[in-house]
Amino acid sequence: QGGPFAADWILLPCASTCHAMAADPRTAELVMEQFRLLDQNGDGGIDRDEMALVLQALDPEIWTKDRLNALFKAADVNGDERIQITELVNWIFSGDKDSEAFKSTIQELAEPKTAYSQAYRDALESETRAK
Repeated sequence: QGGPFAADWILLPCASTCHAMAADPRTAELVMEQFRLLDQNGDGGIDRDEMALVLQALDPEIWTKDRLNALFKAADVNGDERIQITELVNWIFSGDKDSEAFKSTIQELAEPKTAYSQAYRDALESETRAK
């Protein structure tokens, strides 16, 4: 696939975690797939509303408003109120305690264990394809 989410994203300037992702194409593919689902409007960044919509639907007890604000404060390095792929990858692999909760929640999106999660993923994929 092409566009702003092409596999060559790993060539963008970023911290060493991006280079680590380059060494593991399957992990890079999974991260890109989840990024596309989170980036509902397809503009190349995840805004607070897009992030909240998905995370709170999958795990509302964990992803409170305060925790989402902490996620954005930690991950949105350039402060533009949108998380780009390099920011997301760097944050996910930073070891931040919220990044571990994020990985767990996103894993449910990647490999749904409940009918609700599967239906939610299917709806996100359908919306993404329609755009």
